[in-house]
Amino acid sequence: QFIFKENWRKLNPPGLLKILAIHHACGMCAVIPMNLYFGNSVLYHESIFLLQGAAGISIGSQSYAYTLDLKKDSDVFKYKILSLIVLAVILYTRVFRFFSLGLELATLMYGSNFAIFALAMAASSLMSIFNVLLLLDALKKFRKAIYIGFVPEPKCIKVN
Repeated sequence: QFIFKENWRKLNPPGLLKILAIHHACGMCAVIPMNLYFGNSVLYHESIFLLQGAAGISIGSQSYAYTLDLKKDSDVFKYKILSLIVLAVILYTRVFRFFSLGLELATLMYGSNFAIFALAMAASSLMSIFNVLLLLDALKKFRKAIYIGFVPEPKCIKVN
């Protein structure tokens, strides 16, 4: 987009591009050695399934949410449910299960190949930062969804 559009910085902020570059570099640093050395590990397959599944559910939900008309109560309800589902998926896959699988995989790698262990720990640490950013984004969207369509009651003023 930066070749064809003048406002490419608004569409692709440099900070976002750096985060995405780090994210994909970490993925490549972790996936290639893991495929070579631990391709038969059930734990590894589960971790990849959870990360890819979370991405698919999040992107699919976000894409569907863009089609909703938030002036309609039924669509507001759908938006709230979608944001709750995304938050739950991110919490389970990118926080709770990510760390437990990471510990199990670290134990497996430490006993077999220290170089792969060190590389995977570096990539996992950076991926953890990315996961925190995803969690914060999901929390922000969920908080926004809760208040959509909510009209606070007017406060009563006591007159003496």
